[in-house]
Amino acid sequence: MTLEILLTKSLSIEIERLSKQIFCFLGRDFGQHYSRIRIFEYDGYSDAKFLKFNIHGPTKVANWSLTFATEGKCSNQFANIHFYLQSGAYPLTAPRNESFPQAYITSRHNLFKLIFNQTLINPLIQINSPSIGTWFAMTFIDRLSSTVESKMAKTGCNFYLSTWLDYQVVPITLALILNEPIQIELTYNKPSIYASYYTLIGNSRIIILSEWSNDCDIIILVKTNSLPNLSLYDYKTVCKNKTCSIEIDQLSAFIWIYFQITVYNLSCLTNPIHSEIIIRSTECLSSVNNFCIQSYPTRRIMFNYYYDFLYVPIYATDRLNRGSTSSITLNEKDSSIYSYEFIVDDRNLGGTLHFDFESRIA
Repeated sequence: MTLEILLTKSLSIEIERLSKQIFCFLGRDFGQHYSRIRIFEYDGYSDAKFLKFNIHGPTKVANWSLTFATEGKCSNQFANIHFYLQSGAYPLTAPRNESFPQAYITSRHNLFKLIFNQTLINPLIQINSPSIGTWFAMTFIDRLSSTVESKMAKTGCNFYLSTWLDYQVVPITLALILNEPIQIELTYNKPSIYASYYTLIGNSRIIILSEWSNDCDIIILVKTNSLPNLSLYDYKTVCKNKTCSIEIDQLSAFIWIYFQITVYNLSCLTNPIHSEIIIRSTECLSSVNNFCIQSYPTRRIMFNYYYDFLYVPIYATDRLNRGSTSSITLNEKDSSIYSYEFIVDDRNLGGTLHFDFESRIA
């Protein structure tokens, strides 16, 4: 038995194990319920409450429900309550127009904000096709005027927030494996199907090839870490003339890629449509100005401890001599892209990356 067969079997067992784990998380995750958290008026980041949720598998929609309560003799003049939600990082905000350092990255993708008061009953945040992984929430209250604030202090008015996450995992039964053809069938009763692929080290660039038994238009949507739909996807292609391909690059290791394969013209499904799909890792996906853009070497740097300053030298691997290192080279015959991924744990509220470049002309 060859090493390649052993690796393929090991990967199949690992994907099967992960799929079984996902099935265990169907329905509500009761561990993600926060009950009567006391929240405070915002004067600085130390006054905000940070919450953490986890979405363990692909889902079409996730709901964050909130309830608000008071305790003590509270005034009717309530300030707004802020609830910010973001995937993969703590929400960044400046409620009092605080200034950030000049080089600070203040833009945040997929930052959801809900601002409400007691006039809104049982507010709800609903997110379609949310990313798998950790979601972070930040909540606080606007600071009231000094007059109202002094009255609240005397009467002992406290604010409490309860919140919980509901979602339903969509089981993905079709798992694609590198270099292993998979058979797919679309029928009138099942015109759409989901598939998944789990990336490993060395899968920074892949190509998906498919051949179909019918020349009807078949739409393939692709999204990393969440289910795609017609309005939310990273890649899209329409298969015509029975063949098509999708090229995906700049992929990190150990993430899920999800595919939605659909025939919208049901008249094409009088007879079932069959296909063979295969995923391959590729060294050169495309070219720019006739220059091959090769797969870049990736380096993952994980911060397990806290440093005031950590120096990480960056080198590129010489393709002709795998054991050596050289500087990043751009010339008339070759163009390469180099990627480095920095990972910090969820206790880190921020940091700074310093880059020093030295260029030489040969």
